[in-house]
Amino acid sequence: MSQKQPKWLVLLLVAALVAGSLNSVFALTATEPVIATEAAEMPVTTPEATMDMPLNGGQDFIEPGVTPEMSREHAVEIATEALRKHAGMDVTTGNFQLNTEYRRDWQLTDRYVWNLYWYLSDPMNYASANVTLDAGTGEIMDLSQDRGSYGEVQRPLLQLTRHEARQKAESFIQQLFPGRLADMQLRENPENYMGMAAMGTYQYSFNYVRQIDGIIYDANFVNISIDGSTGEIKWFGQRWETDPELPDAQGIISESQARSRLTGLMQSELFYLPLRNEFTYESIPSQFRLAYRMDASMVSMINAKTGQPVDWSGQDDILDMLEKDLTPADKEAIAAQAVPVSSLPQPLNQQQAEEIALSYIRELAGKEAVIQAANYMEGDHYWETVGRSAWNLDFTLTESEEPSDSNDDERMMMPGYTNGRVMVNARTGELIAFNWWQYMEGPYGNTEKPALSWEEGYDMAIEMIAAYHPGRINEIRTWQRSLQQREIMDGQVMQPTEYYYYFPRIIEGIVFDENNLSVGINATTGTVTNYTDRWSDTLTLPRAENLMTARQGMEALLKNYRLELAYLRYNTNYDSMYPEYETKLVYRWMFNEATSNYPYVDAQDGTQLDYNGRALPQQDSQGFDARISGHWVERTARLLAQQGILDTTSFDPDEPVTRMDAVKMMVKARGMDYYGPMMEAGGDEKVQFVDVSEADEDYRYLQWAIRYGYIDNQPQEFQREATITREDLALWMTRFMGYRQLADATHIFQVPYADADTISQKALGAVAINYGLGIINGTGQFRPQDEATMAETADILYKAVAQQRR
Repeated sequence: MSQKQPKWLVLLLVAALVAGSLNSVFALTATEPVIATEAAEMPVTTPEATMDMPLNGGQDFIEPGVTPEMSREHAVEIATEALRKHAGMDVTTGNFQLNTEYRRDWQLTDRYVWNLYWYLSDPMNYASANVTLDAGTGEIMDLSQDRGSYGEVQRPLLQLTRHEARQKAESFIQQLFPGRLADMQLRENPENYMGMAAMGTYQYSFNYVRQIDGIIYDANFVNISIDGSTGEIKWFGQRWETDPELPDAQGIISESQARSRLTGLMQSELFYLPLRNEFTYESIPSQFRLAYRMDASMVSMINAKTGQPVDWSGQDDILDMLEKDLTPADKEAIAAQAVPVSSLPQPLNQQQAEEIALSYIRELAGKEAVIQAANYMEGDHYWETVGRSAWNLDFTLTESEEPSDSNDDERMMMPGYTNGRVMVNARTGELIAFNWWQYMEGPYGNTEKPALSWEEGYDMAIEMIAAYHPGRINEIRTWQRSLQQREIMDGQVMQPTEYYYYFPRIIEGIVFDENNLSVGINATTGTVTNYTDRWSDTLTLPRAENLMTARQGMEALLKNYRLELAYLRYNTNYDSMYPEYETKLVYRWMFNEATSNYPYVDAQDGTQLDYNGRALPQQDSQGFDARISGHWVERTARLLAQQGILDTTSFDPDEPVTRMDAVKMMVKARGMDYYGPMMEAGGDEKVQFVDVSEADEDYRYLQWAIRYGYIDNQPQEFQREATITREDLALWMTRFMGYRQLADATHIFQVPYADADTISQKALGAVAINYGLGIINGTGQFRPQDEATMAETADILYKAVAQQRR
């Protein structure tokens, strides 16, 4: 590598800039489907186009050298009937095209399958369906469908609770595979607890895995997804062996022995976890908390008979694990190369930045280059710069030092073609980032022996750090580990194409991932493909006081896990096209429940944390069930909770709703963009309420409510915890539906309530519209000044969603 030789040129340029008074010039230059019993009983005809087309249109493929066990025509008949019967879809009418494929099944590779894919060609409607069936038995292995009309403005209303959807799913499984349910276990799904945003079609997914003598065998499964609005099957998939060859369970170690063995192979790691707003990414977080996580070397499963670790491939012991580190003497030798870095009084101008960038390109690529574009950036909004002023320069390589048989050199000469980019610190001239995009030609994978080994790549990465940031060597974790994955394609072993090395910053023995050095090496050519220095000059971090020990941290983390005995099927020859499977018994860690897959805990008290550093709300599904059980709003509350609109931890149907809770429910029901509204044009208006700050987690909800027109942005108190009256709730719901202007025409409305004269003039139109649309019922007392309850808010909002104007 030649980067060390001309390094003096860069330093000389920077030194000259520091010494001189220079003017700055800134240039801105498979697959698994689902079904519903109603759909099976009442087939739905797909929207017809103006002409029919035979089902033999499209493309056909048969694996070379193979004679199908079943004719294509018979497969089409079976699949067509399955779609009609189970998904209520008729593909024999309408302008459908059909593609078919006869191939080996990708999961049960001893079987051949017909895969049939229909798609509708129509300017007004869309429809597609996919069926995979066993060519030997005709059994349906996969089925999926999707259909509708282009330009639909009305979002379908969620009609089924998860329990109701599960009943439909299990009815279908029982219909198609009688008796199989008794041999399966339903896996928990995150959607049981964490509802998804109410945008688009809501689907319930269920994953059933096989149990044999009480032991999980998840190579056999049934997966199914139900449309929560229509009850239709959206996708379905299953793989089931008639008589799988499994090892006996004699001689396995006990669960307590397995737990002790696995625990002994694990350790926790202390690190700084940023506290971030879930809607706004900060390149330089202002707050952190100390947290524990499992070390990257965590062993997740062991052989149930031998107690030996089992690696990612299913093999005993951790195979092909490479490790490398520097000695203290190595680090000191590199640190001794560091020289003081001077900061310029003014940022580099474009010409100066280009000169430095071209020097870096010569050093790292060994080629001359032309700068195609240069952009100056400063501030806290850029991930790599983390607050540093920088120049980002795109380049095209113009010549090669050595002849090449590839087309790379020809491609380099194409006008406007970009080979990479360099980012230069505008105050010091230091290298912040280098990317050289090296394009691979030919088929997938690389079978040629790498130009250098992983260990040699590590040495090269360390040379990069020694050349460009030697002063950081004692502030990073230099230890690296690589799990060498094996893959075989067409009988040939695939070789690595790139080595990647990541060196996180260590501050007083604690990992700080936000700062790091990373290096990428092309294993085929032995050249640097990327180098990134992400480093903050100033940090405010919490003090490491009153912390749990590493052992206590691990115990807190392990509360999220349970131990499971399972049959593990694995490929012994690493060939994905022609695998050879074996099965062994393993003990493995599994998350306790779907919400446990946040592997962080607070280092002081063990509180479970999410990826934003926020404490996870306690999942109180039993408490929520108890509060709504038998209540008139129970079913509606479940539907809203399933979509994440309703907070199950605080919802109490007969308690008054606060203004903030009502706003959150409306915004969640409408949907919100995690990158807006501040990222959108005209969306940077500040919330004017005097009792709300940008640091508040409620701030973004208020921004969206203002943008949607639900509330008015005024320099007064919002009073988040204040309750809301029934007439004000009607006002907000009218705005939610998009009828604000109509509601303002109060003189044209009348309402049939006995206490209509107590409704304020401003709310009369809103109450009338809600009544007219059936959102508020009854003709007795409206009680406009009474506090609205959570149950009333949930009921009205659910009905209003169906009336929402887009």
